[in-house]
Amino acid sequence: MKNLLWVVVAIVCIAWCTTAQAASSGVYAGLGIGRTAFEDDDRFAGDYLDDDDKGWQIYGGYRFNDYFSVEAAYADLGSFNSISYDTEFDAFAISAVGHLPIRRIPLEVFGKAGFGVIEWDETAPSVDDSAGTLTLGFGLAYTPVKQMTLRLGLDVYAFTVEEYRVSGGTVYKREYDQGVGMNYLGIQYNF
Repeated sequence: MKNLLWVVVAIVCIAWCTTAQAASSGVYAGLGIGRTAFEDDDRFAGDYLDDDDKGWQIYGGYRFNDYFSVEAAYADLGSFNSISYDTEFDAFAISAVGHLPIRRIPLEVFGKAGFGVIEWDETAPSVDDSAGTLTLGFGLAYTPVKQMTLRLGLDVYAFTVEEYRVSGGTVYKREYDQGVGMNYLGIQYNF
């Protein structure tokens, strides 16, 4: 009975979400501004950490149809301060984006997943480093006119930092699974 219920729900969702609008495809570019938050995996334990800031991103991509696009983005994810460190983050990522249009209104839900590079600059000690990042995101997009789309979204950049410390002649390695997320409001131009 449960499986039948899920099948019915899936059929209703697919029927509801099919769009009556023309297929949208082509190049787009946008700008997003928002708030960022940093999860340090207790790397700065014992320090007071100011773990939120402002950030911005520019993005562009190609939309193949109503349901799929590929997107590249550069994000300035802000700076985060503790008693011992000041850290600034920038990221570049390429993502596959899935779109789910909502019937009869120019609104859609989107989700994205991709890979990229995140770079950070730290003070005390001075460190400039980078790591590969898994990028995930989701949100809503509203297209009031064909050439303009407004986005409300969340992007998360997840990465691992390896830190080596020497104590008593022994080198210890510790990995920290960290992440920087950005809630943003964006505007995009559809060419």
